Amino acid sequence: MQKIEFYQAAFRPVKIALPLSQILSIVVATLIILAAVAGYQYWMLEKLQKEYTTISVLDKKQQEVVAQMTQSISQMTVSPALAAQADTLKGSIANQERLLAILRKQSDTHKVSFSAFLQSLMDYHQEGIALQGVGIAQAGVLLTLEGVATDAALLPRYLEGLKQAEVLQGVGFSVFEVTREERDAKVHFQISSRGEDSEKTP
Repeated sequence: MQKIEFYQAAFRPVKIALPLSQILSIVVATLIILAAVAGYQYWMLEKLQKEYTTISVLDKKQQEVVAQMTQSISQMTVSPALAAQADTLKGSIANQERLLAILRKQSDTHKVSFSAFLQSLMDYHQEGIALQGVGIAQAGVLLTLEGVATDAALLPRYLEGLKQAEVLQGVGFSVFEVTREERDAKVHFQISSRGEDSEKTP
């Protein structure tokens, strides 16, 4: 019986054998690459840790500053003198705004221009006196002032100041009505003017 060999040597697997030096070179190169990657990652980690530490320190300082500012604001107190001055200014502004509203309301039904009278009453405003009503007739010759005062003694001084206004030259005040209600520290007044040719005030 004859045996036929169909397997040829050309079809046998080829065995590749690298020299030991090349294998060592590949292993060393791989280790170098891995070491470089690990070193870069370690450097980046150190950098991120430093940045985080810096941000944490800044955040802590900002929290301390905010806490100090909050404590300072909570301990701030308003000076009584400044508070009293602010209240006085508010009262003066409210009085002038009320006077402006009164004159504007009257200007809707009269032909007299009230701008000069308004400016004079505002320029010679007296602390402690609040006007509640103003009547102007006969082109400003006849005036009536109504309001309240903290002290009746302030009225003569107030009227002396009004006499300095150019628009009120020749206008005197002769009729006074001053009343004080019970349980009210303020006095209510009504003052009417007289013409230049009227009887002089004693």
